[in-house]
Amino acid sequence: MLIGCGGGAGDSPSPAPDAAPVATPPSLSGVAAVGAAVGEATITLTDATGRTLTTTADAGGRYRFDDVTGLVAPYQIQATGALGEAMVTLHALVASAPSGAVVANVTPLTNAIAALVAPTDLPTAMTAAQLQALSPAAIAQAGERVAAVIAPLVGALGLGNGFDPLTTPFNADGTGADRLLDHLDVAVAPGTVALSNKMALASDGRSTADSASTLVKGATSVPAPVSTEASDTNNFDELAQRLQGCFAIPAGQRLVVSNGSGTLHSACAGIASADYLHNGQPFMHRFAGALNSATQDGATYSRPIVRLRISALPERMAVNLNFKDSTGAGYTRPEVIERQADGRWLLVGNRRAFNGYAEAQATYLNDLTPNTSYNNLNTSRVDTGFRLAFDPRVSFDTSGRITYNGLDLSSSSGFSDSSWAAIRATLAADQRMVGCVIVRGPGEKVGAKWSGIHPNGLLLKRPTGSTVQDYLAIDTIVSDGWRAAIDATTVAADGSVAAPAAGGQTNICGAGTTVTSSSSYVVDAQALGARLNALNGRTADASIAGRDVAWNTSARYARMAPTGSVKSALEANPPLTFEVFDTDGKLRAVMQSRFLGRLPEANLARAYVESRQVPEFSTDSLRRYLDFDGSTDSVNQTVTGSVTLDWTTPRGAFGADRIGLYAEVYRATPGVGIRGPLSRAWDGTATTSSLWTSDAELAAQLDAIPGANFYWWNGAFAVAPATSGCSSTPLVSTSGVNVARSATQVGASASYGGTLFGKDALATACLGAGSHALVYRELFFRTYTDQNVRLYVATANRALRAPAP
Repeated sequence: MLIGCGGGAGDSPSPAPDAAPVATPPSLSGVAAVGAAVGEATITLTDATGRTLTTTADAGGRYRFDDVTGLVAPYQIQATGALGEAMVTLHALVASAPSGAVVANVTPLTNAIAALVAPTDLPTAMTAAQLQALSPAAIAQAGERVAAVIAPLVGALGLGNGFDPLTTPFNADGTGADRLLDHLDVAVAPGTVALSNKMALASDGRSTADSASTLVKGATSVPAPVSTEASDTNNFDELAQRLQGCFAIPAGQRLVVSNGSGTLHSACAGIASADYLHNGQPFMHRFAGALNSATQDGATYSRPIVRLRISALPERMAVNLNFKDSTGAGYTRPEVIERQADGRWLLVGNRRAFNGYAEAQATYLNDLTPNTSYNNLNTSRVDTGFRLAFDPRVSFDTSGRITYNGLDLSSSSGFSDSSWAAIRATLAADQRMVGCVIVRGPGEKVGAKWSGIHPNGLLLKRPTGSTVQDYLAIDTIVSDGWRAAIDATTVAADGSVAAPAAGGQTNICGAGTTVTSSSSYVVDAQALGARLNALNGRTADASIAGRDVAWNTSARYARMAPTGSVKSALEANPPLTFEVFDTDGKLRAVMQSRFLGRLPEANLARAYVESRQVPEFSTDSLRRYLDFDGSTDSVNQTVTGSVTLDWTTPRGAFGADRIGLYAEVYRATPGVGIRGPLSRAWDGTATTSSLWTSDAELAAQLDAIPGANFYWWNGAFAVAPATSGCSSTPLVSTSGVNVARSATQVGASASYGGTLFGKDALATACLGAGSHALVYRELFFRTYTDQNVRLYVATANRALRAPAP
């Protein structure tokens, strides 16, 4: 039909039919958060066929997959991102394919559900076969068990009966479900998931009270729920904004120092209370490094992460302040904050006059030394315990007043580089320095052995190998006599106390120094058995099985695995007591420092490594520096100044923040058994091992182990040769390089400031009274887990030197 202008007389055309509606594809979206958002996290969705989708969350932890058509359930969603110094990896499981827009959050609670059904010790990226083996019923049951444990707290926070950790929408702003995450501590370990309320206080209002509710993997029972105590955290974001506002000011203006005194910019002045004190440092000193650093310009802060509610009146919480500097590097600063009358939170510090604390530490040592020559050379093990930190550069005047002498506002750290000896040389005649410290904590004796920290305490002194002596190393276990004398001594208000005395001695510190160098104390240890050996093509090698952990007989090791009561104490933010003595041996102060967190068992540290949640050195790097059977210059000669290392970080693993190198030349006189009356090699010409007196049962156990004991007699560091004879310089060195968590190599030009002794140093070392020697090398990563545990993963090897013919 032709239609002209103005129309015609024909019929009007029929209307076109409506277009078919466009179907909205199924989608998944949610928030990755732990109380604070895991901003810019990598989100990976894996379906039951192994197909993956990847996206990046925004700064608020929000992510979205717009179209999941064709994906086969169940799905696993993995979120991996950095919060300060810790790498956070969380998981969630979606049991059935969505038919529309579905919420799937990724939080510690969804990670707990995933852990209860995971086919591995810890939840990790799952394969298609592993996902196919999961049933929706098993996932639902795990979710119901977690929901039952948290139900009363969910009700107390007003989240309603319909709350679901996976599907309830929220924002990471301290309200709704995010407030619940602020309250809960969720600890995943092989076989268990433990939940507790970080806000619970004992009746005195000043200490944690909530014990963990532990769900056992594979069981159906539900423990008693977590407590319902609650607090308000929705103003945390305002504190983060004030911190960010301070660091929006250029470095030269944030802190102006003149004649040793500092003035804060107005944007920084409202962050902390006027009486702020943290580990002996006022606010300006504590933050001097950050305030003075140009790399902190424009630093971005996340909302604080609650570690523990400390008190209700005043309302104080221990938190982690996580931030990124202008280079993108992440940092974590432990702090204590207090809510003010107007609802704001201010930094107040931990109120301690001393820089003393304990932090959780774990080590996985993969020793490649063949154990064919001696029965105790290979030290392959995994262990967990404490790093006991105390800076002794503190003095006392006659009135007992404490002065922290290591403070310097103009330095990058807030501390001066003055040594303990240099500070003491400038003091008035009537002033005294810290002479030694005793640390006590959860522990108990069972016969001659002990679990946890020895009840008498650990005696810490200044290490002779340190020139600055800004820390203390573990020297000995405190004797029964000294313990009784100290317990009978009190600290007077004016500090004028008498020195305790025991066994005719009047100064427990003695000279105040120790030849040991470590401040690490091991609570739980396991030997590692046969493993793949990177130096022989990564084949199974029984010759590198670690020695019995019973050989660890120094004061740095508990003699037993944690008993039930000690284990419970270590999981409940236990206080550690620091008894501080001056150089005259007088007890000057008794300080408590609460360990914040949960000390992991050795099997958890082992699971981190064996489930590939840590970085891994390349085989080439290990061979280059550890293959003493090779003929390269890197092992035959001492390496100084620079190294070339590369490594990989598996998806979802904790990225390294430091690469370290350690080397020593050690000498000893080998023999059979343990020196003592029952030893098969005992000839009565040498001093008896003290182990026969302190723990004869253990001495006999070690004495019966077949083979030669390398450390039988005269064990110590070898010393460097001098122009004439031998020097007094021990052949031991440790150093490292800070790296970005995304880094995979250290170039040849990277200076690490250390000495990696080679076979040449072994050949020329002065052995003194020793007859044999070895050179030991170790390469290690340092990282931090999502539970604030400092984790070292090391690979080591040794070369031996027999006596001259």
